[in-house]
Amino acid sequence: MPLLLPLRIPCCARLLLTVKIRAARGLRTQASAGTLAASDLQLEPPEPGTVKEHDHHVFLWAPGPEGRASTGEPDWPSKVERLPVMLNAFKAISAAKLKHQVKGSVKITAYEEVCPGDTAPPKPDHCHCLIFPQGASFYNLPQHKLSRVIPVLCASVPDTPDLTEPQHLEPQVGHEDLEEGPGDAAWEAPEMPALDSRLTWMQGQLDGLHLFICAHGSRDSRCGSIGNGLVARLTDLVWQQRLDDHVHIHRCSHVGGHKYAGNVVVYGQMSPCDGDWFGGVTVANAAQFLSSLVEMEVGSNGPLDDPCLRPLWRGRIGQSKSEQLAYADCTCAA
Repeated sequence: MPLLLPLRIPCCARLLLTVKIRAARGLRTQASAGTLAASDLQLEPPEPGTVKEHDHHVFLWAPGPEGRASTGEPDWPSKVERLPVMLNAFKAISAAKLKHQVKGSVKITAYEEVCPGDTAPPKPDHCHCLIFPQGASFYNLPQHKLSRVIPVLCASVPDTPDLTEPQHLEPQVGHEDLEEGPGDAAWEAPEMPALDSRLTWMQGQLDGLHLFICAHGSRDSRCGSIGNGLVARLTDLVWQQRLDDHVHIHRCSHVGGHKYAGNVVVYGQMSPCDGDWFGGVTVANAAQFLSSLVEMEVGSNGPLDDPCLRPLWRGRIGQSKSEQLAYADCTCAA
């Protein structure tokens, strides 16, 4: 019977072996945790009528704090509306509404360009501003100029009141005849702001398709987990298919509907999907989703005509909940 001698391993080798074993165990633990996290995200299938009504969508890219998260994600706080640039935008909209210069609701979202990625971040105290559905862009806009830009681009031409209806006639504040009856007060259209020559020169017009993917992990783990993976996948697809001259990928902050992640908002003035919102877009269906958007013919009836996009459609800019539901029912019936 052969004599079995104990195997002697040098101390340095034992230490290296121990580290490798622990590392392998750690990777298995992380993989299990990731699977468990994915199964606990509590997602729901997207549904029509789940986009809160809004008439304008303003995206703002402002300089972030020093450094970024280890994942490469923007270091947005949970409440991006507390960022100085967002506060400036909200103040501009509130002031414009008081002057009746803006009609309808304005949604404001933080963003940053990912693909093609040739746009440099804005300078300190400046911002990049994209406004839809107008498709207007301002790069390195001084933040204090938001009070001029947003009211102009989101301006509404005031309706002339029906002079036969007294309730539409209101005396002008600051006039001496405030105590007179409504029939004695002259109606005046609100003074609409205008861009100065420098801002007009800065204004550009966006072309191509712009996809905004909610990847706001500090607000909700579902958007962070699914959204950032989706950003990476769509970016890879754009480069692989050489679509970077036509398709722009942006990472954005919370848009609403965490449970429908991944959420994608699409804008493109020549696209039938201009202003459409989608949910349930993932790494698995990203390729078909992108192909459907790019290949959709101008003049078609929009995303509900496409078998891939229809189950992902949530709603559209400029439509109320009832209008979104009616549009979905009408299209499905047809």
